[in-house]
Amino acid sequence: MLLSMQYITTFTITKNNNIMTTIFKTVKNELINTAFKTKQYIKDFSRGTLIEQSRSNDWEKVKSNYLSKHSHCAYCGTSTGLVVHHIIPYHIDHTEELNPNNLITLCEAGNNCHLKHGHLNNYKGFNPQICNECKFNE
Repeated sequence: MLLSMQYITTFTITKNNNIMTTIFKTVKNELINTAFKTKQYIKDFSRGTLIEQSRSNDWEKVKSNYLSKHSHCAYCGTSTGLVVHHIIPYHIDHTEELNPNNLITLCEAGNNCHLKHGHLNNYKGFNPQICNECKFNE
């Protein structure tokens, strides 16, 4: 992670130069090619945020188990394009990453309840009341 942060700093300093494209490609390739970085990290990077902690090794298993028990969007009821959303985001409190009480299933396809209601139309934001607003929440 420290190596990535070094490139990010360089990218920020040189953003008005022609070097910007080359450095951005280097950063992007580093993130994609580094095995311990998850798809979520890359997704958050593309949104303009960086997560300092790596995801738990158990996250994929917890996410899969949660989706098998909660197989529809808690907001609109669809069963396609589902994601497991952290009510209190991982970057705010990483100790709640695997807590099932901090998870809710939302859709990214169609209605995109994940962005609209889980993040209040801004991936840098979050909605701590999402559970109270969901019609199909178990």
